[in-house]
Amino acid sequence: MAGKKKSFFTRFANWISRQAGKPITFISAVATVIIWGISGPFFGFSDTW
Repeated sequence: MAGKKKSFFTRFANWISRQAGKPITFISAVATVIIWGISGPFFGFSDTW
């Protein structure tokens, strides 16, 4: 299979998996959850939470 061009999906999936494994991705996810939780009282913790 040497020399065979990888499909767009394969290249995209590999890129996503590399990005998902970075510490900044984890920190961003945790920060998003914290901000979401803190913002709850300001929006009244609606049923859609």
